[in-house]
Amino acid sequence: MPYVVLLLLCLLGNVILSTWRYEQSNLSLGNSNNMKKKKKKKKKKKKKKKKEEEEEEEEEEEEEAAAAEEKRKSHFFLSSRSWACTEALDGSGSSQG
Repeated sequence: MPYVVLLLLCLLGNVILSTWRYEQSNLSLGNSNNMKKKKKKKKKKKKKKKKEEEEEEEEEEEEEAAAAEEKRKSHFFLSSRSWACTEALDGSGSSQG
């Protein structure tokens, strides 16, 4: 009879140990899945950051182009005005003919 009780205790211990090991392996798998999810989130954040940086660069380029265009227009306007003024002062303009 004591052998049967000892055998049952060993079986019960094995069942407890195997379930504990199974749970531990599932927890470690769960942790690895969580790590994968975290990595995916980081990748998404990096992609989002990269897109935002590209958009900012594009906006800066557009602003620079607009500023250059405005500068070109103002320079053209000033140079044409000075040309008109010198022509009027010289009296050799085509308007006086």
